[in-house]
Amino acid sequence: MKKVISIAFAVLMLAGLGLCGCERSVSDEKSGSEIDSVSDSTMQTYIDGKSDEDLLNTFVRGWELGMADRTSFVFEDAGDIPSDVLFTFFLFSLNVTPDNYDSYVNAWYDTQSQKFCIPVSYIDERLDDYFVDPNFIPEDFTEGHTVYDPDNETIDVPIIDGWGGEVHCALESKNIIGDELILTVDFTDCDLSKTYTIRFENGLYKYISVKINQN
Repeated sequence: MKKVISIAFAVLMLAGLGLCGCERSVSDEKSGSEIDSVSDSTMQTYIDGKSDEDLLNTFVRGWELGMADRTSFVFEDAGDIPSDVLFTFFLFSLNVTPDNYDSYVNAWYDTQSQKFCIPVSYIDERLDDYFVDPNFIPEDFTEGHTVYDPDNETIDVPIIDGWGGEVHCALESKNIIGDELILTVDFTDCDLSKTYTIRFENGLYKYISVKINQN
């Protein structure tokens, strides 16, 4: 059954009509890292047109919601981000909704194992949209509900959605230096401050670093 899903996934990829990014083969949702009409020259206009809440919702809350705690999504080099954090980030990047859920079921769900069997190649490509040289290691998933299947080169997971809750935070400052947006964020639910450095490239944004600020 997993091979059937893999074949179906490949067919869907071929049907993408040359569109860049595997996500086009699964649903019509664009990659979350895409920001329409934003380039180096228009970044200031884009930022000026967004409220603090808009910036927090786009660049902070959506990712922090699924993390184990506010210190999980912290790095100076994307190659050092643990695989479990990268996978959580990947799942949130899918932006699963009632409208696109069936497309993920059709592409990945294995009725025998009752898990979504997600190709590692797809995970790698999507993470590359958000980070510079992330190091996702599928072999790190050897036990528990989320496991690596080396024969099919998939990460098998029982659910891809269903998270809830809130992230209580406030934007302390926002600055643009060259092609990078720097957000300093106070998390009011845990007395923690973090700085996000985000680079805009060709209509996409990538996280360059996320650091905890020392008091």
